[in-house]
Amino acid sequence: MNVNPFTVRWSYQAARWLACIRRSRFEARMKEHAFRPLYPSDRRLECSVTSILGRSNVPEMLVCLSSFLARAGTPERVLIVSDGSLTREDAKALRALSPRVCVEDFADQVRGRVPELLQGYLKPNPFIPEAYVKKLVFLLNLPPSDRWFFTDPDVLYFQGASSLGKDLARLGGQPAFMQDIVFSGDARQLDLSERVPLVNTGVLYIPRPLDWSEALARLAERGMPPAFFAEQTAVHLAMRSSRGKALCRNRYVLSLKDQWLFKDSFAGRAGPVCRHYVSTVRHKFWLAARYPSNAAHCPAELVDLAERQTQ
Repeated sequence: MNVNPFTVRWSYQAARWLACIRRSRFEARMKEHAFRPLYPSDRRLECSVTSILGRSNVPEMLVCLSSFLARAGTPERVLIVSDGSLTREDAKALRALSPRVCVEDFADQVRGRVPELLQGYLKPNPFIPEAYVKKLVFLLNLPPSDRWFFTDPDVLYFQGASSLGKDLARLGGQPAFMQDIVFSGDARQLDLSERVPLVNTGVLYIPRPLDWSEALARLAERGMPPAFFAEQTAVHLAMRSSRGKALCRNRYVLSLKDQWLFKDSFAGRAGPVCRHYVSTVRHKFWLAARYPSNAAHCPAELVDLAERQTQ
């Protein structure tokens, strides 16, 4: 089928434009709108949810958590770790979503527990964003007493998330990860035979501490300067050492198939649990077919946004 390049370009730019407007409106109204608590869901999840967050992604985190709590269920607790940039107002907005949400600072969370090998990575480095290094250090220091479900802020949870608890129960004590679509790691640290299955760190299930020994040893042995995907490479190796399992890519979605389309091809379907909106489709996060629209489970701003989208 022949597709007019102008139509494709127009659809893509129009989608980005509309997403920018919706995000800007949401962000502008965050300070003036009181977020209502999310009432506990009937579904109880036998895990704790966590994420590491910078101030630039607070709007996405509010929507992400709202969609999770409304559709997946109520976890034992929600731990949001600030990378050091969150304000009191940001923390207040996050805590208002649920009494189970707590916000802590990165420095307090990992105090005195940063491996010497990674201490140099935390210094300003042109090869790897500081946020990625902090994410790796944070994952290394997750409290071992909890079963952790990690989510990036740019993940949206759909109606299919109602089966998340069953998915995690079937895994038992086995770690799991979202699958990537291409190898996004440091090729110097991984042999060709070690690159599959492809690990993406947008969604991780860590019911027990991962075995980081191989990942850290490999970084030390090869002695190479840090690269852009050092964080994801280390998690990839840790998941291999811990016999982590790949989550179903049709249900835990990372896809660029609809990148040039105006419509989100996965939101609104019955099957998908969630979608990770990586950089080239990030705008679609704000164009998904539906956000949580039950007033009892969602901030009023999201209700208003959902209603406008379905008109």
